[in-house]
Amino acid sequence: MRIVPRDWPMEVPVPPPIPKRYFDDEWWISEHMHDLQQCYPDRWVAVVNGEVAAAGEVPADVERLAEEKTGEREFPVWFIQPESGYHSHCRVL
Repeated sequence: MRIVPRDWPMEVPVPPPIPKRYFDDEWWISEHMHDLQQCYPDRWVAVVNGEVAAAGEVPADVERLAEEKTGEREFPVWFIQPESGYHSHCRVL
């Protein structure tokens, strides 16, 4: 359930609640940050259902691609700071 301020304009629809999966995916990102830093340094990543759905340099492009690939509209997109001295051995999307 979403709490709406008393002064919410009647003509503006109330957005739907954020799905629990969104928060689960944020937790997944924080738990897998080391791996993400190895695989996606200096990139934006979108995570859906505990998997990287898209990655890239432009957040809007990452959001669009993740939505196209998954059909989902609500998912976290985080910028991944590289670890110092990283050596990537991962496939970058």
